[in-house]
Amino acid sequence: MKREMTELGLFNATLIRLGTVTLFAGIVANFLPALYIYLRYGVIPPVGDLVKIWLLVGAAFGVAWIVQPVSFFPLIGTSGSYIAWLAGSVADLRTPASTMAQRSVNVETGTLEGDLVSTIAISSSVFVSVTIVTIFTFLGSTLLPLLPAPVKASFGYILPAVFAAVYADLSIKDVTFGLVVLATSIATTLLGNKLGIGSAWMYLISVTSGMLLGVVFFKLRGRS
Repeated sequence: MKREMTELGLFNATLIRLGTVTLFAGIVANFLPALYIYLRYGVIPPVGDLVKIWLLVGAAFGVAWIVQPVSFFPLIGTSGSYIAWLAGSVADLRTPASTMAQRSVNVETGTLEGDLVSTIAISSSVFVSVTIVTIFTFLGSTLLPLLPAPVKASFGYILPAVFAAVYADLSIKDVTFGLVVLATSIATTLLGNKLGIGSAWMYLISVTSGMLLGVVFFKLRGRS
């Protein structure tokens, strides 16, 4: 066990160095189109407008910038986190791909084997999703209007269905803990709606309470 933790630590240290470089390169690449437009045509928004937009985005998604990495890291691992946040669609594509792959080969999350399997699964999902997105970029505008209205309406339930599938798969490992976390999340949602708490904060409270409950369950069972 000690040797495995040492190997995992060295593995993660290497990934962090590589991941930092790739994410920084991705950040720079995001600004290249805007930089080209400025250098080529001299068009740039006023600094005040840029600050306002950033503040609006931060207010809307700022909590998720903290909550989502903490929530998904135990499932997708270090390398999976770097790839997933660079590619996007962490909740609806990368995390399910990781959890299903780990389950298929019967490895535990948080281990060296689990991280390796997660990396392979997430990398494969990126290639698949890029291929599908490329196809639908050219054909989607023609195909989507032909779909029945109920099918198009069902697209709005994809993300909740994915979350439910991942939750059910993980809860099988500990049904009691899964039910307690579900009950806590439902109570948080009902109480939050009555108190007028924003959905982002309820998301944060639900994730934090789930983590704390996990620590409590672990300690209580360790003593028994």
